[in-house]
Amino acid sequence: PKALYSLTLVNAGTVNWAGGTLNHGATPTTVITNTGLWDIQGDLALNQGIGGPQALFVNTGTLRKSAGAGLAQLSNMDLNLGGVVEVQAGTLRLNGAGSRALGAAVTVAAGAVFDAQAGNFNDAGGTFGGAGVSQCSGGTLTLNTNILGGLKHTGGTIVIGPGFQQAGAITNLTLDGSTLNGSDHRVGTGTLTLNSGGLAGKLTVQAGGVLNFLTGSPKALYSLTLVNAGTV
Repeated sequence: PKALYSLTLVNAGTVNWAGGTLNHGATPTTVITNTGLWDIQGDLALNQGIGGPQALFVNTGTLRKSAGAGLAQLSNMDLNLGGVVEVQAGTLRLNGAGSRALGAAVTVAAGAVFDAQAGNFNDAGGTFGGAGVSQCSGGTLTLNTNILGGLKHTGGTIVIGPGFQQAGAITNLTLDGSTLNGSDHRVGTGTLTLNSGGLAGKLTVQAGGVLNFLTGSPKALYSLTLVNAGTV
């Protein structure tokens, strides 16, 4: 393992990370800013090794996983993902505690996976493409303005912000295992589709709105107040 304790690292060139766990932590916090290329060349982990505040990783360049059929993970840190993220092999996972802004253009190759698994995620205008899988499988994702195109909601909790789609009302959202939870969520002139997962809190389907329960998977309506003035 390598210790990046109390480090400020600014990369405008190339970082080739080919071996060993990278540990962050301590006070003052570790801050990594990548405006160049950060190349993860294997199944490696950037973890919190000792106490202290959450590290911060800011990407406005290219964050790439170029090798390794298994798992690389960025854990227990705040992430501001802009720029470009490329998952060319295996799985790139964001997990552990931390606040993560998803604003990058993410491309995932066939057979590869981008996995937002744990923490607090925020829609920052990111896009997700390629033949592989991009998913939010855990944690809490707040959708502020619109869906993150190409990102599947397979787990965790989805929260809708007041500026989402139709002035806070859902017009286009599909859940494949996540739970939509909020005190006053609405479906406006559009469609909310639940393939699997659940609804909790309060949901109003307004006139002109559609709520679809599709596929054979069970759906959880635990602790839900559902008011339908549209179509279910």
